[in-house]
Amino acid sequence: MPAAVPRSPAAIQVALAALTCGCVGAIGDRDASADAQVDGERDGPAEPDEWLESSPPWEGFVGSPCRSFTDCAYEGAVCLGSLPGGMCTLGCDRLCADREGFAETFCVAADALPQGAGLWPEGACLSRCDGARFPGTGCRAGYVCVAASRANEPETRSEVCMPDATTPRPTECVADLLALGVDVEPVTRDPEHPTTHDHLTCLIEEPVIVHPPVLGVDLVTAAGSRTPDVLAGCAMARALVQTIEDLRPEGVTRIRHMGTYSCRVVSGTDRLSRHAFADAIDIAGFDFEDGTTLTVADDWEQGADPPLTEAGLWLFEAAHRWFDLGIWNVVLTPNYNLAHHDHFHVDLTPDARFIKDGALGYFGPAPFDD
Repeated sequence: MPAAVPRSPAAIQVALAALTCGCVGAIGDRDASADAQVDGERDGPAEPDEWLESSPPWEGFVGSPCRSFTDCAYEGAVCLGSLPGGMCTLGCDRLCADREGFAETFCVAADALPQGAGLWPEGACLSRCDGARFPGTGCRAGYVCVAASRANEPETRSEVCMPDATTPRPTECVADLLALGVDVEPVTRDPEHPTTHDHLTCLIEEPVIVHPPVLGVDLVTAAGSRTPDVLAGCAMARALVQTIEDLRPEGVTRIRHMGTYSCRVVSGTDRLSRHAFADAIDIAGFDFEDGTTLTVADDWEQGADPPLTEAGLWLFEAAHRWFDLGIWNVVLTPNYNLAHHDHFHVDLTPDARFIKDGALGYFGPAPFDD
């Protein structure tokens, strides 16, 4: 299955094993005078290291906000999306490089790092408190000044910017999406009731707004109009990202859809649609980088298993691949019933696993429906 979080903590640990030995060694190669430290004394600016000189124009540095590691423009950068606003950092074993125009840095011992930053066995680079840049607090919003010990030199301490415990932090799911570079915004939603069934309640677990394009793939309506905002439960947003990761190698540039969240019941029933939980999307077609468009309405081969045309086979294999990989645990194609003749309905119904194969089913309410 396409990885939901390519830069997961486990993956970062492995990838940074060599980085910590090499890059941190370069950062630590400072003038010997830097070794003579007194508690709370600053190191002073570091000489530019090779990795600093060869880096692209600076968009962010240690301690800067970030949505993904690409916002932290230096070699070996990691964005800790679970911290308020995200935080650029880097593993270290004693010292960190400074950069003109940014707050000075400090290599904080691993046991003093905030939750979510413990990816390195010895320590990580954080920004020092800077009253000139942040009058009154010394830190950017969501962070407070805290005294911390240096990695492998516990007698040396400095005031650094740590996450404020009272500041709400992204959930693990949102942090995963931010780490991937997805433009996602946590939101709050009051419970709603279908207009036809006011005794039922539509609830969204971890509601977020996703702003396409997602990983370079845009979302548009079935008619081709761009969708600027997609309201979804975070789990649905993550499944959508996995779907896009699966489709990008196929040359897909746009996904055509017929809706995500909708506070309503399944037609002809008193049961809430999965759209009422924002964990479903109706996919109508796909646009490709070569200008080709495939739609479920025009290219799906009804009841053919396997399909005979190249377009029909592509659609058939895509829907079944998402189900087999566990991206979506319910996949309804036109083979399910006539209500789905022009779209794939995919959702995350809890404790369910269903896809309809073979010939056309029937029209009307069914165990799974949208």
